[in-house]
Amino acid sequence: MDTQKLEQVVEVINQKIDKRFDDLEIEAKKSTFNQNKNRINWLQKGLEENKGNSGAYEIKGVGDLFTSNATGEIVPPAYVRGFKYAPFESNLAAVFPQSSTDSDKVIVNRSVITNNAAEVAEGAAKPKSTEALTAVTFDIKKFAHHFVASTEFLEDVDGASQYISAQLQGGLFNVLNNDLISDLDANNTAWAAGDFADAVDNANELDCLFVGINQLKLANYNPSAIMLNPTDATKIALLKNSNNSYLRENIYSGLQPQLDGINIITNPSVDAGDFYISDLQAYGAYYVRQGLGVQVGTSGSDFVNNTRTVLGETRGVLAIYDTGALISGVFATAKAALETP
Repeated sequence: MDTQKLEQVVEVINQKIDKRFDDLEIEAKKSTFNQNKNRINWLQKGLEENKGNSGAYEIKGVGDLFTSNATGEIVPPAYVRGFKYAPFESNLAAVFPQSSTDSDKVIVNRSVITNNAAEVAEGAAKPKSTEALTAVTFDIKKFAHHFVASTEFLEDVDGASQYISAQLQGGLFNVLNNDLISDLDANNTAWAAGDFADAVDNANELDCLFVGINQLKLANYNPSAIMLNPTDATKIALLKNSNNSYLRENIYSGLQPQLDGINIITNPSVDAGDFYISDLQAYGAYYVRQGLGVQVGTSGSDFVNNTRTVLGETRGVLAIYDTGALISGVFATAKAALETP
């Protein structure tokens, strides 16, 4: 028998097999249908007999009629994709000017000038100014932590990888922010009342900030950011004048909260009651040695336990150019210094 005839025979056999399966399936459906048809006929008969009867008509066994062949959940639940989790702090390092380095250290040459420039008579000796340079070294810091997750969780659960990645990065932001605040506390110029000492009636938080802004401007800086705890920002937004009108109506502008044109940055890492006012460009920059990244690999017994270690880490440091470009203060102390006796 040639190949063509063999293929024809096979095709005929397949068609007969398919027809037989179809006949069996139809017979099974007819059996089920007839059972339900009998129940429906019974229901229809009862309704017709009760037609025109003003009395109540009880239909028994209806639940069995409609649910006897139903299994599982009739209406499937809606499934919300991904994980829902509490947010973390925003990355405070992003507030500062950004730079990068391939080294494990950043060295800043700080200059201190003694300016003796003066008007000089013809033929007279010229005064001498001096400049001292100080090299300050900032060591790159590493921030890291990890999670261990089963391979089944990572492969089978929708959004598992994104969830763990978000947790790793958010946890690093919290620690990184606290470290940055420590750097600010160790490298700043203290807020001073100056000419406004004992001169402000009913001194409030806004008064403290305006005096700090003035302090920076007197030192020839260009203030660009005010850092506050969210609670203190809210207190300022709720301040009212003697007419019970909000002071913020004449101060805040646009979507970005501002004071005297200076952006207000809020972050829980700033202690409540503290404030910072800075010329960010003059103050310093955040140098990134290794950008924040997430890696998945095996460690220890991960291979035999069907687990994976998920690592998040970053390396960088805030290199501070000029400590005079950031003023740090405490509202309670500053208000007391401004208040009239």
